[in-house]
Amino acid sequence: MPREFALISTKPIGVEAVAAVAGAANPRLGLRTLFGGWAVQLLDAGDTGVLTIEVSRWLETPPAQHAGDCGDGGVWWTEASAPWGSAGAQGAQLVRALASNAGAELITEDDQ
Repeated sequence: MPREFALISTKPIGVEAVAAVAGAANPRLGLRTLFGGWAVQLLDAGDTGVLTIEVSRWLETPPAQHAGDCGDGGVWWTEASAPWGSAGAQGAQLVRALASNAGAELITEDDQ
């Protein structure tokens, strides 16, 4: 089971934002699309996936614990995953930078 993350934001998180974070962190990271464009994956120099980010989905009704943060509207929900080990550590750093740049709340499983 990989490390799992969710980002809650007021705007969708697109491939441009992912590419910008990857380029700033490590210009050698590659990017590929998966599942017909439903996800993007960042790859290290050895073609190992370090972070997979799914397309943002609009939630009309935010999760209950976040409803007060969203005003009258819904939120964008973006799921991401990273493997365990050193590749996953890099992925966790990247998703934290992505959340920070996007002004998104980051939810991690078991404080990963």
